[in-house]
Amino acid sequence: VCGLLYSCDKFFEVDLKAQMDEEKVVNNEDYLARLWAGLYWAMENGFTAVGNGGYASACDEADNNQQSSSVQKFNTGSWNAQSNPDDLYSQFYQAIRSANDFLRLSDTVNNPQYTFREYEKGEPEKYATKVFNWHAYRLDASFLKAYYHFELWKRYGDIAIADKLLTESEALALERTPGQEVVEYIVHALDSLAPMYDELETMKNTQYTNGKWIDNQYGRITKGAVLALKARVLLYAASPLNSPSGQYDAELCDRAARAAADVINLGLYSTNISYRDMQFDRSSSNPENILDNRPNIGNFNSMETWNYPKGGSDQYVTTSVGNNATCPSQNLVDAYETVDGSAVDPDDPYANRDPRFYETILCNGDTFNDATVESFVGGLAGINNTN
Repeated sequence: VCGLLYSCDKFFEVDLKAQMDEEKVVNNEDYLARLWAGLYWAMENGFTAVGNGGYASACDEADNNQQSSSVQKFNTGSWNAQSNPDDLYSQFYQAIRSANDFLRLSDTVNNPQYTFREYEKGEPEKYATKVFNWHAYRLDASFLKAYYHFELWKRYGDIAIADKLLTESEALALERTPGQEVVEYIVHALDSLAPMYDELETMKNTQYTNGKWIDNQYGRITKGAVLALKARVLLYAASPLNSPSGQYDAELCDRAARAAADVINLGLYSTNISYRDMQFDRSSSNPENILDNRPNIGNFNSMETWNYPKGGSDQYVTTSVGNNATCPSQNLVDAYETVDGSAVDPDDPYANRDPRFYETILCNGDTFNDATVESFVGGLAGINNTN
């Protein structure tokens, strides 16, 4: 009995020496690098947004037939401040805090070991690689801090700007900043970052050339992402939804257009790619891809399981073969015009459509996943189906 009591007593003891503290993080390059990598975690993942219902089902592009999905709160108007299916407030502020913490801990003034001077003479290649990596890490952190402020402003309007690591009392005392000031704060941060990515290309042992990362670093922040976010921030700010006048802000529209032109003029991006490859090409050669949520893209088929039409083989869906959850709306169908601009034939409404229509919409009678799509009333994937 004594032996058992002793074992249990030891089992529940906390080893304070094994706990992670700031000193251990700062003095271990790998630990601090993990803090950097974790900054990407909070980026939006459209595959699982709004209770796996997706933003299309929260607007007029689609309808989710799973009545229990939280996205239905947007459609029924039953959401509020206490019950928000897209509430990412804490997640984004936690990410901003982590970004501020990383920038503080990796600052060579505060922690000169991150100058890596000990390698400069004896191991110059190692020195150059480390200097490049950590300089790039800090650029990433600065961008993501701006990005998360944008995501907060986009959802909540006037928000508190957290530009440094705050104590609890400082955080509680922080007041909201007017939306237009938040916009300018983000734009200023992005304007400062853009030329730093040009400098990144000139550094010794760089892994970032011609505006792109090497393949095994693909998905990280680029100058194109910096400029594209700036264009989006200004475009949203110009909207009547955010403009103090309730009308489009002409000056902000002009600034947004100029920012978008800066992205185009990089010469890195185009729409010269098939519609299918645009969606499924995950390589750096995809000319439409400016920035994606690479850390949260895995080899999983949950989206297919949730959204495939019922029926068909289990080649791609290895659990239940399709819940048919997200169904395109007539509004989305109508958005695809005919190839020659003629009126849609009511007797054959899906004929002669923009080729992208057929890459997006499954029509009644189409063959997909080795099965015939039954979208008619009472059909396997139609309404009045119990699922």
